[in-house]
Amino acid sequence: MNNWRCQVQSCAIGQVSSTREYKALRVSRIGYRQIGDRQVCEIITFDDMNHGSWRRKQDPPSHICSGRKMRCVVVDGMVYFLMDFYSTYVETGVITIEPGSIAYFNLETEEWGVLRGPEQVQMFVQENEDYSYSKLELQLSLAELNGCLVMVHNIHDISMDLWFLTDFEKVIWVKKYSMPSHVARPFSYPFLMLDDGKIFFSAEGNLQGILGNGEPGEGFLLSYDPRNDTYPDSLKLRDPKSIGIYTGSLLSL
Repeated sequence: MNNWRCQVQSCAIGQVSSTREYKALRVSRIGYRQIGDRQVCEIITFDDMNHGSWRRKQDPPSHICSGRKMRCVVVDGMVYFLMDFYSTYVETGVITIEPGSIAYFNLETEEWGVLRGPEQVQMFVQENEDYSYSKLELQLSLAELNGCLVMVHNIHDISMDLWFLTDFEKVIWVKKYSMPSHVARPFSYPFLMLDDGKIFFSAEGNLQGILGNGEPGEGFLLSYDPRNDTYPDSLKLRDPKSIGIYTGSLLSL
């Protein structure tokens, strides 16, 4: 107990499209005082009798940002994680993981893979001398919008760019939205897009600059309409981290 330590950093659940099975993935960080930390991966398949058990799988490729807000998302049977490029940069002094790289776990094959992020995100620090890799690491998050994987580049107080992965095989990213400075607030994360284009965000902290009200420590659910640059709806929350999307039938509740 004095030498070992273990912490579950992230859990995700998704459905395999071919079998309709539900599986859960958990990533834990384990460490031994003399050899350092490593991340390990386990998966469980849920059945009707709840007889599933956790199975150890291949470790994630390099380090992933599993314990941070909106760095993990499930889309169509794939669990996506932002890769931790900054920690390796601090340790080695060189960029060994391209900024914006994404590790994904296929729930059907139970194997890991890696995707390159948008080229503009990869080159952002090199092309903008006022920014550092530590700032870029804080600006990036992931979202699932309209069934697509989205990389969110929140350049605080300047713009929020939404990059949609439109072709998984060819790794083609398209920037479909670039929202203005008053949307690009720290700790603001898109999580839902309606058919009319309205985008919903969870936001933490004081939103005085956005709504003209709010107190430190509060959380909000916000809707933003990019067609007319307005916030038509807002809702104060005790804990914005608890927001989730229910896709089943309300009649079954």
